[in-house]
Amino acid sequence: MQLIHFRSCPNKKTTIFNTQININQFYGSLKDESAIPDQAKQEIKVACIEFVVLDYRPFKTLNDIDFKNLAQKFF
Repeated sequence: MQLIHFRSCPNKKTTIFNTQININQFYGSLKDESAIPDQAKQEIKVACIEFVVLDYRPFKTLNDIDFKNLAQKFF
């Protein structure tokens, strides 16, 4: 997904790959994944990818404390 996002933003520098985490790194760092059903995790993952790609946001936005607080309120 990063490559597709990067190609749609030709004015961005190539260092973007060195400074932001990818979605797999983000989800791999979660502590208690067993509390969320697999289907819900997949739907959340897709929604987060769409949020990042469609709104041209860095993946690190998902790791922000305010975003995490919002996500926890949903659960």
